[in-house]
Amino acid sequence: MASAGLSRLNHGQNGTFGQLAGGSIGLSAGYQLQSNQFVLGGEATYLWSNISHFQSLTSAIITHAQIDGIGLIRGRAGYAFDRLLAYGSLGYAGGNLKASLYDAGQPAWMGGPYYTEDRWRNGITAGVGLEFAINDHVSARAEYIYANLRARSIFSGAHAGTTGADISLVNMGLHYRF
Repeated sequence: MASAGLSRLNHGQNGTFGQLAGGSIGLSAGYQLQSNQFVLGGEATYLWSNISHFQSLTSAIITHAQIDGIGLIRGRAGYAFDRLLAYGSLGYAGGNLKASLYDAGQPAWMGGPYYTEDRWRNGITAGVGLEFAINDHVSARAEYIYANLRARSIFSGAHAGTTGADISLVNMGLHYRF
């Protein structure tokens, strides 16, 4: 499975980290049951990602943010039209969020000049997608996934605040059924 994503990383009120962009590749495993045209199931996915952004706020302040891993545990419900499945998903999202800020104007005795955080964040996810059965064992999928990683406190001193992420992913992949 491969995906492309955009993320909005918010720090306090000032948008310190800006718009992140990048791609990811991942694996998923799940189970589904079908009764007539109705399909219910669950799925766990891990995406190795490189969604990041550098930004200069002033000549003295530079920020960098990166989401390098995203985990999803979702329930799926859908309706099958012959070989095409239209579905929605809802569940848990988690992501490893790295944020750093360099402030050349902040002396070490005041907590600067370099601040960094590297933490797993928890949140929620929702999505919609289409999956087409190529044959009895292989299917192709395209889906949109939204994930919100809840804001937590980061940094200290003059740059203390809370940071959370809103992630939008467009995922495409091939799946094998046993």
